[in-house]
This record gives sequence, structure tokens and C-alpha cells, in this order.
Amino acid sequence: MEFVENKGQWDNHLKYKGDFASGSFFLEDQGFSVLLNNPQDWNRITSAMHGRKDASQNLNEKITLHSFVYRVEFLGSSSKPKRVPEKPINTYNNYFIGNDKSKWAGGCKIYQAISYKNIYPNIDIRYYSEGDKLKYDFILYPGADPSLIAMKYSGPEKLSVKNDQLIIHTSIGEVKELYPYCYQPDQTGKREEVGCTYVVKENVVSFQIKNYDKKRIMVIDPAIIFSSFTGSAVDNWGYTATPGPDGSFFAGGIAFGNGYLTSPGAYESNYMGGVIEGVLKGHDIAIFKFNANGTDRIYATYLGGSGNEQPHSMIADNQGNLIVAGRSFSNDYPKTIAQIGTGGNNDIVITKFNAAGTGIIGSLKIGGSGNDGVNIRSKYELPDGADRLRRNYGDDARSEIIIDNNNDIILASCTQSANFPALGNSLN
Repeated sequence: MEFVENKGQWDNHLKYKGDFASGSFFLEDQGFSVLLNNPQDWNRITSAMHGRKDASQNLNEKITLHSFVYRVEFLGSSSKPKRVPEKPINTYNNYFIGNDKSKWAGGCKIYQAISYKNIYPNIDIRYYSEGDKLKYDFILYPGADPSLIAMKYSGPEKLSVKNDQLIIHTSIGEVKELYPYCYQPDQTGKREEVGCTYVVKENVVSFQIKNYDKKRIMVIDPAIIFSSFTGSAVDNWGYTATPGPDGSFFAGGIAFGNGYLTSPGAYESNYMGGVIEGVLKGHDIAIFKFNANGTDRIYATYLGGSGNEQPHSMIADNQGNLIVAGRSFSNDYPKTIAQIGTGGNNDIVITKFNAAGTGIIGSLKIGGSGNDGVNIRSKYELPDGADRLRRNYGDDARSEIIIDNNNDIILASCTQSANFPALGNSLN
């Protein structure tokens, strides 16, 4: 699991976010939250995205994705613990979403582990993943009082202990926290196991620990497994690619992400990546930059608004700045100058990133009142054909972009707008 820092792209009390197969994990100063997506709903959505269906499914039906959020609060813990990110990855994410620049976030660092120091006196907590398990370790230093650790669960229908495991019951499935493996390392580094069990009182979980040396470090090591949540990961489709001047290369496509829910116990969420009346909603442009041999991701960025976006063509200039051309159905697409033309339906978009991928040099949106950047009729006018092209190749819409010797941008696209903003003595 990778933990991405929050630089304003998510709710302020969220500090880091990590994704797993069918949900997300959020770190806060006094606890954490878990977003779970119903695996059956999620599989139906991903099947519809790829044009598949089961015997009971109509591809044009409205599919509701049921989700569930629960929150764990460390009662009585420090409100401002010191956060220590660990094992940084040599890359970062950008989030250029919407037209409000104050909500853009670039250069968001990614880590493989996060520690919070002194959440209780002489007690740290460390989050990381091991294999397919999410782990969080309480590290108790000499003089620490383990009875201070009290975890309040908000949202689950109930909590129970079975076979020494903590069972978190939700409306869409069960989450298990494996038995709390507890140990004290000796001077040689060998682990001496200490007896430890969960204690559940209503919605508060604590630990009962027996026969340990209060003068030595002790680690309480639970592991969370999402055994009943085995849905597919977020879909992403590739549409275009281009090389960089230094041998690096860029890949562009669309990604279906999920949002952060702040209401514990919510059963139904407004999921942007769902299928509403047969139409895919909420897919944003996703850009990845790789090093020359493809062994390392240099940066990754989202680009889009509240509607659908799609990249068609990309090119990098001699300075390594990336220019992306595509289409957008969003009124709040991130742009640096005012709309060119009346706009409406799908519009052509051009966005130029700086070489580091941390910011936008310029971004504009062009279009008339019809569909621009779209080369065939919609799937409702041309049954299934348009959808197949979009789903498999992105060729229901197309633009091509190049730059001349002066680094001026030349775009070729298409329009269905009678009032497309033409300049000068146009041929038509």
C-alpha cells in the first residue's frame, strides 16, 4: 500500500490516503478511516465498463454502488502527534481537478509507511503493509501504559471477537483484524512473544496484555485483512502515449477513482466512477511519466473536472513540458484562461504541464454549443457502436496535437458545433 500525502486535494483532517483493491484507507492525527465498496456492486460496474454482463444485468441499467465507511478514533490521544513518513517512493502524484486553482495539489509525495510519534505518552503507531495485509503497530517504549490505548469504532453495526480475531461487521461484509501479535525484542533482536487479546466494550476496543517487562520496548502488531472485499481495483484505460526529449515517456488515459466519505456508517455513497443510466461518470484524465527504461514512475497526475475527460494526443517539447489535447464535459475543467467560444456539451481542451509535472503552464477550453472533439454520434444515436469505440480505443473522439519550430501548438480536431469559434477568413 502506498500512502499519498494530502496537500489540499482531500478533506483537511485527512493526512494520508492509501488504496486497496475495493476501497481506501485514510490516516488522521487521532485515528484512521476505512472506505469499503460492496464487491458485488463493484464487479457489476467493472463488468459494465468492459461491456460484460451477467444473466440478471442490463448494461443500460442504473447501478448503485453501496459503500461503507467506518472510523477508528484513539480516545484520549494527542491531538497533534508528530507525523514521520517513511520509505519515500521516487515519484509523486498531482491532482489538477476542477477550475479552482486553490484546490489544485502538485508534488504530493508517496510513502510506504507512516509513523505517528507519542500518540499516547511513550507510545507510537506505525502504518505499513505486508503482503496483502494492512498492518499497524503500536510501539510501546519503557514506562508506557498499554491500558491507555482505546480505539473507538464509529460506523460498524457491531464488533465481536472470534478465534482471537476482531470482527468488524458492516452492512456490506466483514473486516477481520487478526489476533494482536505482541512481542518484546531481546538484546539479540529475537522476539519474545507476550500474551495479548482484544477487549471489546460496546464500540471501544483495547488490549489485555499479560506478563511483560515494563522496562523494555513492546510491540502490539495487529493486521487488517479485507477478506470479503475482493473486488477489482480501480479501472484505468490507456489512450495515448508520447516520448520525452530525454528518453522518458508519457502514458495518457482515463482513471476511475473513488472519493473520501466523511460520514461513518454511510451505506450509499455518491461514487464518481459508477454507471448512471448506462453512462460512465467521473473518469478523469490520468497521466503517467516513466523514466527511459520504464523501471520507475517519475510522476502521475489527474486532470479533470466534475464531468468526464478524455485525452486524445500528447507531445513533449524540448524542455520536457508535456502538452495534452483532449475533450471535456466539465464546466469546471482546470483552465488558466476564459472559455473560448460559447461552450456546451463536450469541448476541446489543451493543457500544458511544466517539465516536473508539478504545475500547469497554461490550459484552455474551446468549443461551441454542440459536441467538439467528438467524431461520431453519441451511443444513444448510434446504439452501442460509439460506446464500443470509447471503451476499447477512445476513438469515439479524436484530436491530434503537434508543435512547430517555435514551440507554437497546432491542433487538429473535429466539431459538431455550428457556432464553433472560428477566426479570420476560415475556409468554411
